[in-house]
Amino acid sequence: MRSPTWRVCPAALCTTCTRRAASSSRPAGAAAKPFGARFEQRVLTAADDAQQRLLAVVDVLDAWVGSERFRRDQALSARPSFAPELREDDLRDHLAEIERFANGLATAAQLRAPDEFGAFVTTLVAGAAAWFDRREAARAASIAVVERLVAQRR
Repeated sequence: MRSPTWRVCPAALCTTCTRRAASSSRPAGAAAKPFGARFEQRVLTAADDAQQRLLAVVDVLDAWVGSERFRRDQALSARPSFAPELREDDLRDHLAEIERFANGLATAAQLRAPDEFGAFVTTLVAGAAAWFDRREAARAASIAVVERLVAQRR
């Protein structure tokens, strides 16, 4: 067993969680991709310009929150176990992958503090359910933050 969360979840959810974990190692072209892979692909294909990709993060997140897939993804959300090691906690490990991706985008866009953008995006993904009833305001606020970070480039 990977974490305490795995020991207490219902059997059906454990099966789904196991399938989700296995999907992260599927070859290209295989069935469903995990959120992180879909997210990265959509952001990278949304724009060629590094700075425009930063704004694409907000657009992709907004589209996800408005989708049926978001409802299904939220139904499968596991709470973090806060295990001593990240690799034993699927949610925290997933968020760390999102943060690494966002840090890379920010570095490519030459932001002064790529880690700020990484933390911002990770927080957006983790708190995406809060967007659901306030998408317009959350999107506008997120764009304002990205524009502020871009204005503070190196």
